Amino acid sequence: MALLNVKELTGYLKVSERTIFQWRKEGLPCIKFQGRRIVRYDMDEVMKWLDNRKVVN
Repeated sequence: MALLNVKELTGYLKVSERTIFQWRKEGLPCIKFQGRRIVRYDMDEVMKWLDNRKVVN
């Protein structure tokens, strides 16, 4: 389980921080430590979430 911060996640996915924050509002799984001050993302869970969002043509 690789836990990434928002900057690491944006670099890996090649999206903006704004996109990550929008996805969080839409249900992107994250882990919060010390209340809400520290947020990390489990890459396995993020990838599953993104796979489930794919639109099939």
